[in-house]
Amino acid sequence: MPRKCNLGIPIVRAWIVVNLTSYFFLSAILVWFFPSQVEPESFRRGRVVPLMKRVIDTSEVLGTVEQPEGPCELCASADAGFEDDSGLLEVRLEAYLRPAEFLAKERHFRTDWLPTNETVRESCRREESGEMARDIFHRWVRKVRESAPQLHHV
Repeated sequence: MPRKCNLGIPIVRAWIVVNLTSYFFLSAILVWFFPSQVEPESFRRGRVVPLMKRVIDTSEVLGTVEQPEGPCELCASADAGFEDDSGLLEVRLEAYLRPAEFLAKERHFRTDWLPTNETVRESCRREESGEMARDIFHRWVRKVRESAPQLHHV
């Protein structure tokens, strides 16, 4: 009488594990070797911006303000990318508050007096993109600073 071999299920499980592992490994290699094709922050937001090269990614603490939650830091940030094909500079500008206490959990929140987040698009040459992005960010910082009630400088 032939003996039954019960290896079918473990073999299928091993095949699934190997295929999933190789998929994640290949995805990591593609992102590692072609970082300019996909912006990591865009991945987290659920959208992929093809062929956008990072120009700047910066933030600045403008001071502290008193809120019902306690003292908070007023922050402005900019994330800029440049598309070589179209010569388009895209700068995503954000303003937010975060707790000023060291022991507080890092979280970002907004109030009604903060300006709404903006995305600025300008046409320029690649060589000018860094300087233009910084100028846009400095104008944004000025706008956010002017919107703050009783800003205490750090």
